[in-house]
Amino acid sequence: MNKLLLTSALVAAFGAAALAPQVARAATNNPVSNPPTDGTINITGTVIAQTCKVDGKGAGTADTKNVPLPDVLTSQLAAQGDTAGDTNFSIAVTGCDSALSTVHTYFTGSNIATDGRLSNGTGTATGVEVQLLNGSDASVIALNSADGSQNSKPVNLTNNSATLEYAARYYANSTNVGAGSVNTSVAFTMVYE
Repeated sequence: MNKLLLTSALVAAFGAAALAPQVARAATNNPVSNPPTDGTINITGTVIAQTCKVDGKGAGTADTKNVPLPDVLTSQLAAQGDTAGDTNFSIAVTGCDSALSTVHTYFTGSNIATDGRLSNGTGTATGVEVQLLNGSDASVIALNSADGSQNSKPVNLTNNSATLEYAARYYANSTNVGAGSVNTSVAFTMVYE
């Protein structure tokens, strides 16, 4: 009886060993294939850098600020370093990611002069530039510096929003300011932390 059990066990073991490659092959080979595809999956999306709405613009939409300076007399800019026409403006951010805590503005562009102010791009007035200031304390923003060194003050986000206050003004970079128009611009990027 023990010989019969031993023989049966050996036959079962050899049979299982013989079938094992077949089972393994069946698991790795798909015997049923459909040469033409059964369908298509289209995946679309957008990656945006903007994490807040700037002045109510939709995500990924650039904002444009217009800051008209008042008319000033050349006599108000008679000495180099004189300033005039301080004009406040603001940039509002809303709908920010709740993980963010502060925001500041980083300014860039081709009109930034080596002295950190804005040259009079396409304007006709001579000897005059435009200076940007932080509205919170009227400190000068050094536009020719790297982000983090411009002195653009960070503002705390409250309820996922903030308003950043600034001012622009004329700056006499010469002792001989000539009358004419002032027309300049600067790009800005909101930096969140």
